[in-house]
Amino acid sequence: MMHHLVKAIERLEKALRQKDVPRLKELSKDFIRSSALSNDRSFSKLSMIAYSLNKLVLRKRILENPRWPKAEKMMLKELSKAAHAAERNDARRLEERLDMVTEHLNSVDEELGRYVQSLEEKARVKMASNAYAFGLSLASAASLTGADIKEVQNYVGWTKMHDEEGVTLGIAPRLKKLREVI
Repeated sequence: MMHHLVKAIERLEKALRQKDVPRLKELSKDFIRSSALSNDRSFSKLSMIAYSLNKLVLRKRILENPRWPKAEKMMLKELSKAAHAAERNDARRLEERLDMVTEHLNSVDEELGRYVQSLEEKARVKMASNAYAFGLSLASAASLTGADIKEVQNYVGWTKMHDEEGVTLGIAPRLKKLREVI
């Protein structure tokens, strides 16, 4: 069983049901960190889903739209199916279910959104920049999320990531962490 993914999906479902905006944002960061450490595309997809849900749930006009309850119900149903697939170690089915959630998100964004750049594109770039901040190369981060590398590079250039001071790990401690995960 893909226990770690089952638990992650359950946390995401709970946050969506509760419309917990801060939790959705936190989950998007947690999931991309897990994805970066383990090179796991499922966690990458979960991070983009959590990020997108966070952005949608933030918008009162979307939650008040009569189409939202049906879309939310469909996404919860697909997340439940994804958790079930993870319980059975069915990676192909898991990916299909996560892709269906993304399709529902795209549909809501297309129907109710007001922006030229899609929410999915924003999520890919944002999560790739987070993966980059966690130590992946720009190319690896873009590949992991499916983001356009030039868009990620541009986004990272506009952020203040390079100005952030923090404790950075050298190669030996990072390898030790990666070995613990694997």
